[in-house]
Amino acid sequence: MDQPIPVDRPLEIEPDEAVIAELDAYLLRGLMAWHVRLTLTDRRAQFRATHRLERLAGARGDAFYIRELKEVSWSRVTQQLTITLDERTIRLSGGEVHIIYKHLNAILNPNTEPDEEIAGTWAFAPGERLLLEGNVDVVVRDPLWASGEIQLTNRRIRFKPGRGVQRLLVSGKPVEINLEDIDGIRISRNGTGLDLLWHYEPEDGEQPTLEIGLEMVRGASSALAAAFLAMGAPKMSPGDLPPSHAEALLPPIVLESGRYGSTTIARTGTLAIGKGGIWFTSDDLVATVAGTSADGIRFTEITRIEHDESNRCAFDVYPRGERSAQRIETDKTTISSTRLALLMAAEPPTQGMMLDSRSRLDLKDVKNLIRMNGAILPDDRSQVGVGGAAAVRITRKGQIIRGWVIVLKSGLMFVPTGGRAEDRLYLDGPLVDRTRSNVDEDGILTIVVERRSEAFAICGGHGTADELWRALWAHLPDIRSMADRYPYLDAITGRIGHLRMSHRQREIMSLRMLNTAIEREGLGFSAAGLAPDILSVGTDIEIEMGNQEVVYCFRTHVARIDRTETGDFIVIGLSTRVQRRDNRRRAFRVAIDQLLSLHKL
Repeated sequence: MDQPIPVDRPLEIEPDEAVIAELDAYLLRGLMAWHVRLTLTDRRAQFRATHRLERLAGARGDAFYIRELKEVSWSRVTQQLTITLDERTIRLSGGEVHIIYKHLNAILNPNTEPDEEIAGTWAFAPGERLLLEGNVDVVVRDPLWASGEIQLTNRRIRFKPGRGVQRLLVSGKPVEINLEDIDGIRISRNGTGLDLLWHYEPEDGEQPTLEIGLEMVRGASSALAAAFLAMGAPKMSPGDLPPSHAEALLPPIVLESGRYGSTTIARTGTLAIGKGGIWFTSDDLVATVAGTSADGIRFTEITRIEHDESNRCAFDVYPRGERSAQRIETDKTTISSTRLALLMAAEPPTQGMMLDSRSRLDLKDVKNLIRMNGAILPDDRSQVGVGGAAAVRITRKGQIIRGWVIVLKSGLMFVPTGGRAEDRLYLDGPLVDRTRSNVDEDGILTIVVERRSEAFAICGGHGTADELWRALWAHLPDIRSMADRYPYLDAITGRIGHLRMSHRQREIMSLRMLNTAIEREGLGFSAAGLAPDILSVGTDIEIEMGNQEVVYCFRTHVARIDRTETGDFIVIGLSTRVQRRDNRRRAFRVAIDQLLSLHKL
């Protein structure tokens, strides 16, 4: 059975699926018309609502599989497309919707001669998706310019000239370039032109040079410049030699309209975010003519990013040094902190501590960082470092902070490169939840302490992150050797009166007169039978334990469950946030004067 097609997020194209067209349209629902992004492939069609206010008002997109298609019709009078499916009908309108009609009509009638307007769009390869399209002028030979449409996909860029004379002008010129053949870009004509450069080796054995594969002017050329810079294309100058090793261009994670600027003044234009940084081109005609529309910042220059809690599409970028923060806001896409952190981690810092090829710190630098930031360590914690690396911290509030992760024999330390004292962090080793702390394939090290999760995108990827995790695991202190650091343990170790365990405020276990013991992972006790089915390693729990005099309450997790012949042995983690509460006595001794009457006559 086919999976439902999502309508609340961009369509994920399968490796063997080809995109036919992608454009903006209006989805008609009775008297209402919702703005949608239409994506048509050789298998599916998706209509995704794009305007935030309309979504809040109840706008919802639609989707269908091509095999559900029964009939399509186009009204020239109302400029509406009607799509008839097996069980329902969809109506669309918009300036370019007639192109979708021609595509769908060609699918229903494959033997008819293809329409000239849509013939070129069938060239999308399986797995290829459209990133940007618009109108540009291509320079054939000054002063001859050819006008037409440019399309940028995740594999290539291609120019489709207009009709008549425009097609004759580009005869013999390349109209399609694969991204893997592009060695760099050059901004020309005072910022209004874009040159795509490729490698050229003369046949006579002379030195290789860079040649212009495609020169574009005006129109979408500025937006394309931002896209290529975000994809990692190097920005070249006249006379530069071809790079010895050209890095592959990666599609940006964001390429759409947005705003860029200071927190008080922001410009509107095209925003591109990728491995090459955050780049922006203004829609302001005056700025474009003056050659000042291109602006951006590379991730190596960013020390901190803070998401706006009231608007998840906006965040503030803090560059290195005394430069002011820049406000970034997208129109549609909510960018996750994890994706931004991974982009920052892919570009290790170029200033500060020396790093090896895997972004690891030298042990001398590790010792210096511990010495300079030892004030954040609790008393009597070990200041012996065993390793460190460049990293990007992802806080629970969505902040992204560049810095250094240092593994000590007593725990883990994070030191920011920006020098802000409030961004420093220390995670105490005995409190680390070993069951939920891990390293994923992207190189994100997650440490859980007292039910609080801290994540670090490690520069150097999974290999370096796994090395740090193994070093931390090998040196995590045994709680039995550090019991003196938790004074409340004396009161709840040994023979205690009762223990009550809850999960999500629901009691799941209650024991009386039991023995507890300090284990490597925390505090252990026998369940006097099988543990409840809801309990497993890593389960969050609330504990209340003590005697008739004092009760201790805290939140923790299940660290270990051992099956024994007499029942399950449960080990719970420790916590520093323990509430001590005096227990109420059930009976009181009171001296009463026997000569005093207790009743008034």
